[in-house]
Amino acid sequence: MMEVKKVTIAIVVVAVIIAGSLATLGNKKILSAQYKRYTSLIQQADRFLSGKDYPAAAQAYKQALIIDARDKKIWAKFEQSEKQAFLQEAGPTIPTTVPRSTAPHNETITPQVQPEGGMIIEEDEGC
Repeated sequence: MMEVKKVTIAIVVVAVIIAGSLATLGNKKILSAQYKRYTSLIQQADRFLSGKDYPAAAQAYKQALIIDARDKKIWAKFEQSEKQAFLQEAGPTIPTTVPRSTAPHNETITPQVQPEGGMIIEEDEGC
């Protein structure tokens, strides 16, 4: 009876080790596929950026950041490409010069106040 328990425990331990190894191997394959996708997206975004296709570059960087949001260089490239995409799209509508403010008026401003006694409040004596 003791032999059966030892064999059962040994089988369970071996099964747990095999399951853990398979899970780790599967996780490495998933991580490897994600890394390949991440680097592919960054290369694609860099090509879009060099070709001045800023909206496509921003989209590719955004997808790469979904996979790994820790890379500060990719965040900077994403923000730059988004800014350039906006400027490219809104370029004709943005004024090239800042309008100058009008010169201050030198006129004296006189307050509009009613003369004394202009308003008479009557008291009601009937209550």
